[in-house]
Amino acid sequence: MIVSKIKGGLGNQMFCYAAGRAVAQHHGVDFKLDVRGYPDQDGRHFELGRMTIRAETAGPDELARFERHHPRHMLNRMARKLRFWRSYGQTLYFQQRGYAFDPEFRKVGAEAYLEGLFQSEKFFESAADTLRGEFVVRGEYLDERNLELAGRMKSCTSVSMHVRRGDYVDSPRYRHVVSPCSVAYYREALEWVRSRVVKPEVFVFSDEPDWCRNHLPLGANTTVVSINGPDQPWLDMHLMASCKHHIVANSSFSWWGAWLGRSEEQIVIAPARWLNPDSPLDGRDIVPDHWIRL
Repeated sequence: MIVSKIKGGLGNQMFCYAAGRAVAQHHGVDFKLDVRGYPDQDGRHFELGRMTIRAETAGPDELARFERHHPRHMLNRMARKLRFWRSYGQTLYFQQRGYAFDPEFRKVGAEAYLEGLFQSEKFFESAADTLRGEFVVRGEYLDERNLELAGRMKSCTSVSMHVRRGDYVDSPRYRHVVSPCSVAYYREALEWVRSRVVKPEVFVFSDEPDWCRNHLPLGANTTVVSINGPDQPWLDMHLMASCKHHIVANSSFSWWGAWLGRSEEQIVIAPARWLNPDSPLDGRDIVPDHWIRL
């Protein structure tokens, strides 16, 4: 059995889930989730249940097998200190180190507890088709307005553009790690798309829609999407994934909106600098190689 600790907002929850699903699928074992951290310190809730995921919540007895006081876990800790598990690929507990892909992840066995954000498709590319089938919003959570708008996006040359500000601007916890993408980035990205895509229609998603209207060079054929509240992230995720092309922010939320896109002609533009230069984290594996970095 594989258990993944789920953390963060919807985008990060999807990364945590994806890594665990890939390992469980590889070994052909059950996959369960540890959601004890919700609601978290930022008031966020477990949102993956709005999607067609196939993992259940792990129960107390199942989680206890991976607790530090459990005899099997104590033996495992001793083995890890002696680095036996790195040689033989057996560990009951895998904690991601930093942000970059860790090749040791491939050695995780058929019974393990995973903790990390796993923000790279390298952790789960083997399960890509499965994940695209599971990260679909359940029908009961989609209303008529969103279904209509998604249909419009699928019928035109749609471009999603995500602008994240909010906590990137206001929270001291984020300032040393990540900053909002600049106006210059969005200007360059829009120019790049409009010079290569015929009659693009841009759909802007943001936690500060008024800021976007007042500060970004949006131009004609642009819609600032504001029909969903901040407590309905799965709806905006569904809409972004319905678009044919994507301009993403340095955010796991729009990362997934682009990754879930199904257009064969899809163009994805991402910021060349995902994390701040002085960030202690290594973001080199976050952006897929086939995306365009500006």
